[in-house]
Amino acid sequence: MLNAVNAELGGRWQVERRLTGGWNEGAYVLSRPGGSRVVLKWRASEPERLLGARERVEVARARGWPAPAWLAAGRAPTGGAWVVQEFIDGRTPPRLDDFVAEQMIEILGLQAGLFPGADGGWGQWAAGVVFEDWDDLRDRVRSGVPGGRRIVAAVDAIAGACPPGPLSGQDLVHGNFNLANTIAAAGRLWVVDVEGLGTGPCAYDLAEALLVGAGEGHLTEAAAARLSRRRSGRPGGQGAAVDALVGEGHQPFTGGAGRLHRRPAARRIRGVGLDQAAIEGLRAMIMAGGAGQLAVGDLRVGEVAGLSWSGNPAHLRSVAAALERAARGLEDYLVVRAPGRPAGRQAANRLHQRA
Repeated sequence: MLNAVNAELGGRWQVERRLTGGWNEGAYVLSRPGGSRVVLKWRASEPERLLGARERVEVARARGWPAPAWLAAGRAPTGGAWVVQEFIDGRTPPRLDDFVAEQMIEILGLQAGLFPGADGGWGQWAAGVVFEDWDDLRDRVRSGVPGGRRIVAAVDAIAGACPPGPLSGQDLVHGNFNLANTIAAAGRLWVVDVEGLGTGPCAYDLAEALLVGAGEGHLTEAAAARLSRRRSGRPGGQGAAVDALVGEGHQPFTGGAGRLHRRPAARRIRGVGLDQAAIEGLRAMIMAGGAGQLAVGDLRVGEVAGLSWSGNPAHLRSVAAALERAARGLEDYLVVRAPGRPAGRQAANRLHQRA
């Protein structure tokens, strides 16, 4: 790999160290006599995915998107692909506070409308997972993730309360937009690990930042409020599939339906009760997607009488009994309010939605 890099760039580049983090083949700092440094990344599989990102990175950078420059890219003799990027000398912020949130909002603004007329990509994948259950992710989350049944209930409630339909494809989507993939340097926030970028609704990236920040415990309340107030400007319901998908704790590879990052989904929700940070994150993401009139939370006893549209009196008595079981931690019961009044409810996987 180094031979290919040196042949393209010239000089005597050597591996200095591996950078922390990274999920595929990782990232390595290269240096050469004189002190210059760059970052080498490569993929042994799907080389077209890596090489295909270069043009979009250049388009985004021309608009001011703060991502490292791609200095060179090519195919390795073994068939993989590599890229050499500008080295950003900084560090990941320790927490997602007001200052970081404001810069994230500016970055998302730069991503909006970068690819007018585009479709597919992240938006297609998100809609397929939420409305068509691509790859049977609900069963995988329900059975394999702590709190999975409650997560799937939240996803079903959100998706059921919003009409299915194509999502916007005209924005740039980073695809893994969270604090771990940012670097603060000289008062500026940079985004890194951009090789999975594609088209879609940038509400996906906002959703990612909120839920990962809540799950990892580095999102401040003030920053969460600031990010939650951001609007994507899309029609009502546009971001519902995006919101629900990220609630499941998965991301796709660009352009590939159902190919997932090899990251344990449980990492996203460790130590977070869905009735607290995750529900608030989902609610905020719905707002970011343009459906701010919706909110998700636990069904309250006082709301049962207002559910007459969902069944007969005997059915409402069973709902009340289910709430008693929920209070003992034996059952989950979520409701979608639009606005302020129940529009859909969810117990386990059985959604009852207002006509």
